[in-house]
Amino acid sequence: MKNIIFLIFALFMININAQNTLPQSGDNILDPNADKFMGTWLWQSGNNSLKLTFKKENILLPFPDNVHADWVIGFHKFVNNGSTIEDSMMFAQTNYIDKKKHCSCRI
Repeated sequence: MKNIIFLIFALFMININAQNTLPQSGDNILDPNADKFMGTWLWQSGNNSLKLTFKKENILLPFPDNVHADWVIGFHKFVNNGSTIEDSMMFAQTNYIDKKKHCSCRI
């Protein structure tokens, strides 16, 4: 019985060590799944509309050292009864480093 428990524990530890998911210095984490969200999305109902623009950039993360990752940044325009309530579309051609994005996330 002791040997079976030891074997299960050993296999468990090997599995943990084999799945080192923490980024190492110099890593570049790519996310091809984010591509399906890129582009401009528009919802419209009468005089109301919401326009979202998403783009993906490979940025240097603030932690850990020298790790790059794909990041999604977004911009929006909300119109209610023909009046623009919020609009960040004028910054849609800027980059992440410009700090003009309205939202950003990792998908």
